[in-house]
Amino acid sequence: MMLFWKEWREAIRTLPIAMVILAVVVYTEMPNRSTNPSNLPEALSRSLALWGSVYALVLGLLQTWGEQRTDVRGWLFSHPVARWQSYWSKTVAAFLVHFVAMLVPWTIAYVWLARVAPPTRPADPQMLIPGFWCYLAAFSFHPATVWMMARPSRWLGSKTVVLVPAIAVTALAYFAFMTFWATWAVALILGAVAFFVLAFPAIAQHTFVRQSNQPPLASDGTLASRLAGAGVIASVLVVGGVATAFVGVTMSNLVQPASDGMIESHRYMPDGRLVRTREKYIWDEELGGSEYKVQSASFASPQNSDADEVALTDRQIAELIQPASMSPMKPQDQHPPFRAIDTSTYHERAFGLTWFCHDDGYYLAYVDPSSVTADEPLLAMTLDRSGFGSTGQPFASHDPLSQYRMAILRFADSPWNKTVGLVDQDGIYEAMIKEQKMRVVAKMPIDEISFSPSLGDRGATALVLHDYELTLHAMESTEPGVPLPPAYERNDRNTAYAPMPTFALSRPTPITLPADWFAQPEMAVNSNWISHHYLDRGEDGFDLIREAYGSFVKSLHIDNAGQVVSQETYLIPRVPTQTPADALVATVAPPVFAVGFGGLSQRPWAADSSVVISQPWLFNLALSLGALAHGGLAWWLTNLACRRRALSTRCSVAWKCFSLLAGWITPLAVLSVHPRIAQTSCHECDRLIRVDSEHCPHCAANWCPPQKTGIEVFSRST
Repeated sequence: MMLFWKEWREAIRTLPIAMVILAVVVYTEMPNRSTNPSNLPEALSRSLALWGSVYALVLGLLQTWGEQRTDVRGWLFSHPVARWQSYWSKTVAAFLVHFVAMLVPWTIAYVWLARVAPPTRPADPQMLIPGFWCYLAAFSFHPATVWMMARPSRWLGSKTVVLVPAIAVTALAYFAFMTFWATWAVALILGAVAFFVLAFPAIAQHTFVRQSNQPPLASDGTLASRLAGAGVIASVLVVGGVATAFVGVTMSNLVQPASDGMIESHRYMPDGRLVRTREKYIWDEELGGSEYKVQSASFASPQNSDADEVALTDRQIAELIQPASMSPMKPQDQHPPFRAIDTSTYHERAFGLTWFCHDDGYYLAYVDPSSVTADEPLLAMTLDRSGFGSTGQPFASHDPLSQYRMAILRFADSPWNKTVGLVDQDGIYEAMIKEQKMRVVAKMPIDEISFSPSLGDRGATALVLHDYELTLHAMESTEPGVPLPPAYERNDRNTAYAPMPTFALSRPTPITLPADWFAQPEMAVNSNWISHHYLDRGEDGFDLIREAYGSFVKSLHIDNAGQVVSQETYLIPRVPTQTPADALVATVAPPVFAVGFGGLSQRPWAADSSVVISQPWLFNLALSLGALAHGGLAWWLTNLACRRRALSTRCSVAWKCFSLLAGWITPLAVLSVHPRIAQTSCHECDRLIRVDSEHCPHCAANWCPPQKTGIEVFSRST
């Protein structure tokens, strides 16, 4: 206990300045009344992860730097104190100081934000939780620093490479909270925490106790010893992998020809025929912005058709159109669970308010801060399925408003707009903003939905997809003299800000889809980006389109009577993505990855792969020769590294076999894992052997004692 208080008194000296720095960091990230706190979880997590890492690194250096001196360590360990007690006293004291430094400013920020939000700003206190966990994960730099300082390495790179696991743990905690929010992401977080709690301190303790001697003690074969070796190897592999990726990208940019900026895509003729296109992103004078323009096009051939593709004329290219999209209504995890209010994609201002969607499924509307005094709240109203001023009945989709903006029911900043259409998977609603009233337009199950100002000869139509049934609903304005708005045109402000009246649905027409509509065609590339669209063909009805990006297109032609007329299936030809030059670039990577990439990309079931190889025989030849050359060079370099470290024959063979898999990274791992050992020349074969060897591993000669000079004193114990 006395040893702990000693370490506590030394570590707590850094607490005031650390707490001030962290308080300033938290204060600068807090949102005010005039800012949009869209990046609060990300920004706070980045800042706290960075400064938490720096503080843990500083604590580790202050606790171990002075003890690297031989006289200091001799004095410390001459006392009746076990080395593991010294290590855990340092670690526990450092963790408590590190934790308290953050706890005070973070708690103050949490209490303050809970008091002022959401009435004064679209934020929530739980948006601060990811930052707190990222800060705790950053403490992994402390045991990593102890591990680094206790390692018997002279080269700076070999000594500091063990900081890589700490960087990985901190980065994993950040990206797990900010990027992933599925169940498997939680498993990743728990795995990182388990590694931090169990493996890291155990490795640091082993290194501090066993390897901080001069010379280091022999390995005791414990789990911590094996983890330490595996951790160093993994760190070297990570560093080598990053270097390999950098070199590979650089070489790829050198060997690949300059891109012409063209992309492969597809569009449609007004009669529903699919057209393959090559498009380029260029400036449009009429639109006043950039968009993709078709440079060349050809008619696509349906599946199982032998017809050749025919190029389109310039006049036909000018007629190409893109279908309208249907919006999925099933709830989706749009944001991490700790971003309670979606401020990253907040909606355009409407009715003098700025609207935000809460993660629980309701809306919050805020007034402009410049229009009220500093003492007045900014929150003007809330909106859920039951109406205004309520949050107890959330919508059944994450953000029904953003889904609806893809249709003609727009949420525009228009003084004439009286109503806002909202959709979730249970129905369609109307929100009359000025009157603050909510009306249920229709209760129905909805998987996907879209609204068309005209569909064949039907006029305004709502298309609702549920299971295997597509239902067409006629849309009618319920306000005399106020028609439904026309189709939206990006370069026409009149259609963008057309008034939206209240409306009703009538005359439903159910259309049963074919049984194989949702099935994937044979030989189609697997794709997770599947969406539904529709193409209005006027007097001929319309086409319902099921499209998998980069894979296939299904087109179902439906006439104005609601009858399915025909069905076509198109496979999207795959553009070659790998060339022989890419094979040479791939040889920079470890041979196991290069060969594995080549084998997997050409497996018998490669029809469902997005990897397409041009000139496969030349690609395979380049990949094989490059992998052999890389493996041979790695074997030779690993042999030199093993001889330099005077490793046994068994250990050398294991490392050289490993080099055939890991490549040029292996000799670096050998030099990092095995410390430099004092060596001398064998008196028989004159080759270098370790000074602690009883016999030469090369010629099996026994150790030769030094010659007698006549002054030796020998005594025999009795």
